[in-house]
Amino acid sequence: MLRRLSVRGKILAALAVPVLVLFVAAAVISGQAISAARGASQTNALVEALEVQDAAGTAIAAERGYAILDSYRVEGAEQMMLEQREATDRALDARDRASTG
Repeated sequence: MLRRLSVRGKILAALAVPVLVLFVAAAVISGQAISAARGASQTNALVEALEVQDAAGTAIAAERGYAILDSYRVEGAEQMMLEQREATDRALDARDRASTG
């Protein structure tokens, strides 16, 4: 096949194969890098969502604790429960904003 080509054609054919291999290798490496970056981005978003969810869960647990104290008629528990309920609402709003934003 190469016997019919001129010297110039043979040189170009010999250079075309490594260049083609380099292009294919660059495409494969770029695809893997994009995939890894996408995975890292998703992991980061998940960690941020879990942090907000943890804050909301902690606020709900505190409100539940004050509600139990209020059910036993502990003095001042109702006021603490109402204050905590406002904090819980803020934490839940932050969680909702994080999940939709």
